[in-house]
Amino acid sequence: NRQYVNKCPLGTGGDDANQMMLLSDMALAWDPDFRVHLEAFAADEAMLAREFGAAFKKLTELGCEGVLQPEVAAGGLAAAR
Repeated sequence: NRQYVNKCPLGTGGDDANQMMLLSDMALAWDPDFRVHLEAFAADEAMLAREFGAAFKKLTELGCEGVLQPEVAAGGLAAAR
């Protein structure tokens, strides 16, 4: 897909020359409500690490109930084989 072609090859545009942003990434910058959070995390990497860590921990510890196939949820991966 042409929209994902790197328009600035390595060595021609500074440190961010090889950064790729998806449309979902750009939406964070374009939407004024999301941009507030984007700028706050960009200004404070320690806050980003804390907040991401807490959210990821919560996500992983809550499990996947209702997402997995019934045979996997009932007996683990071995039961699905």
